[in-house]
Amino acid sequence: ATIGMLVMATYNIVDTIFVGRLGSEAIAALSVAFPLQMLLGAIGIGSGIGTASLISRSLGAGNKEEAQNALGQVLILALIFGLITALAGFFCLRPLLVFLGTNTEIIGLTEDYLRVITNGSVAFYLIMILNNTVRAEGNPMLSMKMMIVSALANVVLDPIFIFLLDMGVRGAAIATVISKIVGIAMMLHYFFTGNSVLKMQRSNFILHWKTIRDIYKIGFPAMILQFSNNISLIIANAILAGYGHIPVAVMGLIFRLQMLAIMPVLGVSQGLLPIIGFNYGAGKLNRIRETLLKGAAI
Repeated sequence: ATIGMLVMATYNIVDTIFVGRLGSEAIAALSVAFPLQMLLGAIGIGSGIGTASLISRSLGAGNKEEAQNALGQVLILALIFGLITALAGFFCLRPLLVFLGTNTEIIGLTEDYLRVITNGSVAFYLIMILNNTVRAEGNPMLSMKMMIVSALANVVLDPIFIFLLDMGVRGAAIATVISKIVGIAMMLHYFFTGNSVLKMQRSNFILHWKTIRDIYKIGFPAMILQFSNNISLIIANAILAGYGHIPVAVMGLIFRLQMLAIMPVLGVSQGLLPIIGFNYGAGKLNRIRETLLKGAAI
């Protein structure tokens, strides 16, 4: 998980290098778009963490059926969230950017980028959910490989869409969505070829409110934490926009560099979750205590 997170943080910097060739306005546009994009990520992260916790606890308790049901429920929710986000982006994006005080120099570029992201938001939800799910069932290597392949695909596609096809920041967004789809394809191949512990069964894709409630008992607090972090950045961008687009661009660059430090810590925390979940389900509380202490030491 840590290696995967470091790759994602590095990709964010490489992505900015390509976009930076379009000028400071393009970097500023991405800086405004990034926390809004990460609000979508917060829904995916919260849903993924909640599902991973339920899956690992269920597997630890020997209840494979409940684990498979959790996977089906969250995949249906991802599709629903994706549809709602696409509709919200279509009808509300421009008014939202105006409300947030987006600088007139960059509002058009920001809208171009986010329009693609919101239309492809289901890919963001699915990749985060499947990533956590695969790790929860005990296959962190596949999760890491998927993140590396997805990041490399993005790095390859960026110059093609941004420069070769002359699509600018919109091209960067398209490259990002396609790279997520590549990662999703890897995950779905894993599940549908019978290599996974969990199997996708038709009966698991009927909404089951008890399972959904169990997912968000853990997932909702994680979602709120991510929301609060990104809302603080949105407010900072709105204040900085009053001084022009340059300070917004600088803030975006600083935040991307900070991600290099933050991502490995998130990787460690993601490594702890399935171990804690399995042992909680198995009733081995001493191993949970040991895991927490060693995680804190790392």
